[in-house]
Amino acid sequence: MDYLKTFSLSAFLSPGALSMLQTFSGAVLGASFYVLLRAQPYLVNRSYDPKYNAMYISRLITGVVAGIILSIGLQEAIGHSNAAFTPGALAILGGYAAEAVEVILKRLVDVLLAIFQGAPTEQPKANPQPKKVSTSSPSGATKSP
Repeated sequence: MDYLKTFSLSAFLSPGALSMLQTFSGAVLGASFYVLLRAQPYLVNRSYDPKYNAMYISRLITGVVAGIILSIGLQEAIGHSNAAFTPGALAILGGYAAEAVEVILKRLVDVLLAIFQGAPTEQPKANPQPKKVSTSSPSGATKSP
């Protein structure tokens, strides 16, 4: 039984692989927790309908992807604050709050668009209104189209 006390994944995995395993496990944990919390009332009331299985599976996968994005892609931005988070903790948060990760990504895209396109007031309008052209009739009266 002594071998169980000294077992460590770090002996078998490189630091990068161990970090990825923590990230993936955290994302799965956070997404699973969210799905279970949403399904629990239906299970307790015995009113769960299997036609919603695809929705729960979709949310689970979305949560895992969001957890990985938050942990890997945004770790530098979030990890340097006063409360530094480990990759696993960020993945749990992202897996649980996939909608928050979506909002973060949308805002980053808006910032990038503003940098490269300029401010909305500086941009030309895509569909300018056609100017009214007045024409003169042979009688000298002006009419507009």
